[in-house]
Amino acid sequence: MKAEIKYESEAAMCSAFTKWANAQGWVVYPETDGWDMLLVNRVDGSQIGVQAKLRFNPTLLRQVIPGSGIWGDVECGPDYRAILLPKYDRDVDDAMKTLGIVSFSAISDFFRPKIDSIDYFYFGQWPIDKRLPLPQYVPDVVAGASGPIQLTKWKIGALRITAILDVRGYVTREDFRKHGVDFRRWPASDWLKLDKDGRYIRGERLKVDTQHPIVFAEIKREVEQSMAESEANNV
Repeated sequence: MKAEIKYESEAAMCSAFTKWANAQGWVVYPETDGWDMLLVNRVDGSQIGVQAKLRFNPTLLRQVIPGSGIWGDVECGPDYRAILLPKYDRDVDDAMKTLGIVSFSAISDFFRPKIDSIDYFYFGQWPIDKRLPLPQYVPDVVAGASGPIQLTKWKIGALRITAILDVRGYVTREDFRKHGVDFRRWPASDWLKLDKDGRYIRGERLKVDTQHPIVFAEIKREVEQSMAESEANNV
């Protein structure tokens, strides 16, 4: 008999589930498009939207069903909708199958059902017009956390401005226009300050990079490469 796994939090369960899904060929986007986790298959791009709870309740069911209701028209969404629970419950599993929803549950050190083949499930593929648009970067945030930090489009722009500050040492209003970020909030929030030469440099309260250190490091490498190429072309 398989040992039952007990998780201290939804975040701990989601972390274990992420490692399990990664090993089967899926990229996991945490806290994306309203899902605790959005799984994307590396081969064919199939998507599974997952909502996690430590126990089944009506809120979980409401979160996983689209506003148009069961099998209604879904213009944009994942191919499969799923719930994640810490242990298997046959009644819940049977009910979810009837609703076309996948029910993941923990068994020993892995989860069921497996998703390591191209035929993921024999039921439950939703009639969607298009899949969810993916963020430019895999969010470096905690899935299933209470009041989760999210990697939004605005934050990606803000991280790029911050990277320019770190690499070049200052930014201009043109940098903000280029990356679609509103300049006005930055000086007002002490995220920018003027140096003795009248250039905008980093202020003491700019902390957005500390919220997303992994994505920021990736963006900073891109900025460094772009600036190096631009400098080489101008020689």
